[in-house]
Amino acid sequence: MKQVFFTLLVLFQLSQLRAQPSCFSMYISTEAATPGQMVCLDVKAEGIDNLLGFQYAMRWDTSALHFDHLENFNLPGLNNSSFSTQPAAVDNGRLSVSWFDGTLSGVDVSGGQVAYSICFDVLNAPAALHSVYFNGDPTPIEFSNANTQLVTNYALINGGAYTGTGSAPAITSACALPPDCQGGEGSIDITTTGGQPGYTFDWRKGGITVSTNEDLTGDIGGRYSLQLTDQQGLEASALFSLVPEGLPFINNWEVGDASCSSASDGSLSVSIPGGVGNANLLWNTGATTNYALNLAPGTYTLEVSNDAGCSYEEFYTVGLSDEPVVEAYYTYECSGDTANYTADVSCTVTSGGTPPFTFSWNTGQIDTNPQSSTINGVPGIAGYSVTITDASGCVQAMDTFELDCGQSSQFLTGYAYECQFFGDGSTLADVSLAVWSGGTPPYTFEWSNGEIDTDSLFSVNQGLANGVYAVTITDANGLLHYPEPAIVDCEPAPQDFIVGSNSECTYFPAEDSVSIDISALVWAGPVAPYTFSWSTGEVETDTLLSTITVSAAGTYSVTITDAAGNMHVEAVNALNCGPAGSQLAIGETSGLAGEMVCVDVTAAQVQDLDSLLLAIQWNPGFMTLDNVQPGLITSGFDMSETTAGIFQLNWSSGGQPVATTGPAVLFQLCFLVLAPAGQSISLDFHTSLQAPEAYDSNGQAVDFDWQGGAILVENDTPGNAVGLQIESATVETETAACLEITTTNFTDILGVQFTVRWDADSLQFDSLVYGALPGLTPANFNLNNTGSGFLQFSWLATSLQPTTLSDGAGLFSLCFTTAASPGASTVAISSVPTLIEVTDGNTVLPVAITNGSVVTVQPQVWPGDTDTDENVNHLDLLNLGLAYGAAGPLRPNASIGWIQQPAPDWQQTTPLSLVDYKHIDTDGNGLIDAADTLAIVQNWGLEAEGEGIPPADMEFSRQLSTVLYVKPDTVVLGLPAVFDVILGDESAPAENIYGLAFTIVYDTAAVEPGSASMTFGNSWMGQQSLDLLALSRDHYNSGRLDVALTRIDGQNVSGQGVIAQLHITIQDVIFLRQSEYEMMLEIENVRLINNAEEWTEVVSQPSTISIGGTVSSTDNAAPDASLKAYPVPTNGRIFIHSPQYPVQQVEVLGMDGRSLLIRKDTYELSVGELPAGPYLLRVWTEGGVSVRRIMVVRE
Repeated sequence: MKQVFFTLLVLFQLSQLRAQPSCFSMYISTEAATPGQMVCLDVKAEGIDNLLGFQYAMRWDTSALHFDHLENFNLPGLNNSSFSTQPAAVDNGRLSVSWFDGTLSGVDVSGGQVAYSICFDVLNAPAALHSVYFNGDPTPIEFSNANTQLVTNYALINGGAYTGTGSAPAITSACALPPDCQGGEGSIDITTTGGQPGYTFDWRKGGITVSTNEDLTGDIGGRYSLQLTDQQGLEASALFSLVPEGLPFINNWEVGDASCSSASDGSLSVSIPGGVGNANLLWNTGATTNYALNLAPGTYTLEVSNDAGCSYEEFYTVGLSDEPVVEAYYTYECSGDTANYTADVSCTVTSGGTPPFTFSWNTGQIDTNPQSSTINGVPGIAGYSVTITDASGCVQAMDTFELDCGQSSQFLTGYAYECQFFGDGSTLADVSLAVWSGGTPPYTFEWSNGEIDTDSLFSVNQGLANGVYAVTITDANGLLHYPEPAIVDCEPAPQDFIVGSNSECTYFPAEDSVSIDISALVWAGPVAPYTFSWSTGEVETDTLLSTITVSAAGTYSVTITDAAGNMHVEAVNALNCGPAGSQLAIGETSGLAGEMVCVDVTAAQVQDLDSLLLAIQWNPGFMTLDNVQPGLITSGFDMSETTAGIFQLNWSSGGQPVATTGPAVLFQLCFLVLAPAGQSISLDFHTSLQAPEAYDSNGQAVDFDWQGGAILVENDTPGNAVGLQIESATVETETAACLEITTTNFTDILGVQFTVRWDADSLQFDSLVYGALPGLTPANFNLNNTGSGFLQFSWLATSLQPTTLSDGAGLFSLCFTTAASPGASTVAISSVPTLIEVTDGNTVLPVAITNGSVVTVQPQVWPGDTDTDENVNHLDLLNLGLAYGAAGPLRPNASIGWIQQPAPDWQQTTPLSLVDYKHIDTDGNGLIDAADTLAIVQNWGLEAEGEGIPPADMEFSRQLSTVLYVKPDTVVLGLPAVFDVILGDESAPAENIYGLAFTIVYDTAAVEPGSASMTFGNSWMGQQSLDLLALSRDHYNSGRLDVALTRIDGQNVSGQGVIAQLHITIQDVIFLRQSEYEMMLEIENVRLINNAEEWTEVVSQPSTISIGGTVSSTDNAAPDASLKAYPVPTNGRIFIHSPQYPVQQVEVLGMDGRSLLIRKDTYELSVGELPAGPYLLRVWTEGGVSVRRIMVVRE
């Protein structure tokens, strides 16, 4: 349950009577404005002499106006707290307003009074009249007078900021009077000034034009809107309400649009404060309720009348929904090989429409199914589309699905998404998709919602509602891939009410008393008005809130019932602002029958305790007192009446008084338990014999708050007992935590009762949510003491019929707000003051208790920073390899956004740096796997606030003589080149290797921007997506390429040779042509580890790359101009004509420099299996290396 704190307190209850007609109006002024400056608009009320309160919303165009502040408050009690100025509201062009006169006398604004001013920054928008207007969404429009009557006849005149030349039209006065139902006519009269006269008027009711005159008269009633247009096309507007006396007032309505033109699934509903009364409702559909269902698109009328013949009509329009008729997605499964791929292609409806659905494929197949359709065995390279028609005749044409099984099989992708939850129950998600391997970057991501993104690794689609989102990935060479659609399912905890509470305490030292105002506000709920039934006995009805005054601190409960009978229980803490007192408590414990059990008697907040008298009682048939163990008190124990179940204490300090702040044990009472399992035995202060009485060393009485205790008799076979369990939670400080109380072995139970306790300093009780236990009502809970850290619960089965619940069923849930400091608080099922007891009607049953806890932690984890150095880079991949496959606790409300997040410790760490695995589980899902690389990729290069902390104890810890370098080669200007990265050689092999990170430094003067990248094929360290993870990131401006590889199976490997490939293209620029240019490739910042995280020193060798000639666009590119390759283009084979030198080797390369095919000592080459497109043909002869461009086509 979301807790909303507020200062907007409406302290009156509106009657169902209506105010007598008056010319009540409210105006938003129209002001000249200049882009780049601020403009303030006055909001004025006039025409009523006893205005008590109002509520409504204001709206504006955020592309023209940006809310800045409110000022010029001129009504009693009106201030900034009367407005909902949260950025989520005003940044989206809406402001909710709610005000009342706290004196309850009403304000005379009959002559006109500016209530307040709203100020905007004027943005650089086109010259126009930028309207600011009254609106009923999200806050229904409502006015009241000091007679607690609704004002139902009013005019709301909109204004705005005018950025043009001259003046804008404005309505300067208005009066709306309803007909009197005795033959008298109603009227709406207006006065207009400004702009260019020759105005036109468009009066509408429910979107339908009813008049084009300046004023309205006659048998009118209901809601009207006016749009006034001057000769230059500028528009002024207004809203009007007229309700004949004796008829109910419709203060709000909701329209549900139809899904398509042939569907009848639209709806209309109206809200009537106080109910219909003796009036009649009649829709033109024949319905007589406050709603109409199963509506086709069109206009509908609602007649409101009474038996005296008085009536008015409202018009409402059901339109067509902007949402697609259905949401659906494609999936496919390829089979066969490159010579003959076939596929099964499916289309699945995820939401919308009325089943069954008819699927009409472009292959000619038509079938009907409640959810999906599949075409089987179709060609693996083709485009497929389907048109879906639902049972209502609504039609949705799906986009064409371009399938290429040969290309799609090369890609490996992964999704992640994070949810945002809003107070109105809505959700939005950010979906991330990463390409782990396959294709050639950069990739173009085309999402089904229209989002298009280009990146070398991933795409983020933000602000998505729940649904299914498909994406098409196109790589740099035009290869297409269709990953499985992303299914977004962000579901907040269900809640019918969003209720806030407030407590204001005043302490009166002279009387040593407090006065506390406590309030409950329904910020959002099902159907207003609401009845507030307080645990004090007070009952109020209001559309928004209720406030009462109490004289004692504690927790009070209020049961809120809406107009439809839905109920919600809210606990409101009355915080004590008086001085804290001393405490005396008997503890609580449990034990088996026949065993000895000891209970603490403690004191807290005692400064000078010199003497203490008390008596404690229990049921002597359930246990006998065996002995007393001293604590701070060592004498004064009277055990003369223990056989009667009474222990007394008469203690004096002997000149050494006791002082303690936190709870300290005064003494222990140790009992032999006689009662059967399941019995709770109370230990209480015997106040009639001797109430606790204490004195300080000056003889002054010490006041105590005292609390009894209990012993629960456990069962020696807990598996047969009725189980009561409280779940645990780990959350951030100052946030919400809800714990469910569940049960097991709950069979044929007639009644159950217990107390729930927690640390009130760590947890503030907010609310409770009913579970599976039938018949729960507010009467089952005593919430008066939740401010002191406990509530009492008691339930008896309805009609005394025993109840059975399945194992794991929830009885109810408790929701708290955590304190500002981190820590842990136990939430326990207790026998104090309500004893734990479960019965089947015949006997008290054994009970097994499992208590819960709330652990509050402060943000620690930066997603992607696995080595806790507070920045994200390639080095973070190494820890992911060390922890790969580990599982641990989930991170609450986890996301991969760059924000510090709280997380429970995993109690697992890396071997040497001792980094807790909670940092390595970057997405917080409780499992360390390849998906955790997404946070590294997304947050690469980001740094946390503050200075980074280097990994602990991470100096070189083992010696290994091996080498790491880029294998030299000669490259040609303008052509992609591939260089092998070598780790280890014959003379110095690399032994016991697990992970490696390093940086390649290159010359930006020679390398084409954006061409540097890494691939990891044929690596002796492992195979990607099987036992190896690898990442790289190019930083062209600094000429650096960060690289990391790590195994993920926990096994070291040894070897030598190729571990990766460096891809670059040399720029074809003049200075490189002038002579042989040598470029250095250096490797820096090497971190090489084994699976024990021991670092190894590595010798990195610079490499010299020789840059040769250029490649022209003609076939006779040097060095051997006589060498020919033909035919070009080709669809099968390439032949090589080399009259001067024998051919030694032929290689086909992709345009990204990847080697695709190599043959030795041949003059012809088959390219029939290559996809269509351009390629490079590299031919080695004794005369050197020649390069030709070829083209493969498909007939």
